[in-house]
Amino acid sequence: MFGFGSKTIVGLDVGSSSIKAVELKRGRNGIEVAHLGLEPLAPDIVVDSMIVDSGTVSSAISKLFTDNAIKTKNVATAVSGHSVIVKKISLPSMSDQELAETIQKEAAQHIPFDLDDVNLDYQILSEDAGNPQMDVLLVAVKKDKILNYTNVLSMAARLRLLWTSMPSRYRTATNTTTSRRRVRWWHF
Repeated sequence: MFGFGSKTIVGLDVGSSSIKAVELKRGRNGIEVAHLGLEPLAPDIVVDSMIVDSGTVSSAISKLFTDNAIKTKNVATAVSGHSVIVKKISLPSMSDQELAETIQKEAAQHIPFDLDDVNLDYQILSEDAGNPQMDVLLVAVKKDKILNYTNVLSMAARLRLLWTSMPSRYRTATNTTTSRRRVRWWHF
């Protein structure tokens, strides 16, 4: 869960009015909250989910980590906004290999950006034996959005972004239950 064998990870939420962090630690009795904190942001620092003032946000993250004794450098965060496209599509049932070969062509029909400008991923949502169709969640995030976040995190105490994911509201809304789960995180 924490990636790269780490025993701790920080969940980081960069919002328009504050930055929130929770440090999770794997212990003997399961996962525990080690530290958590919130650092307010002035207006217009983060606008429409885009970090406008990287220096201020990276300083706020560093302050948040220092003030709340957060030591780990491993960070997981989610991205959202206009640069993130999440679309449920139906495709003929196919093997994992066939889907991997087909997904670029399908994405070109559903993603309103040049595919060279996005990180693209997908998740099989449902497939039933005997059903000729399968539901697939297609996710595209503009590369400049990811670069914006990774630059801010690297400026803030040399943090290392392990995972980005789609916001949980999309995962919840799609009710992912399939035997052929494919979960891939973008590692930076």
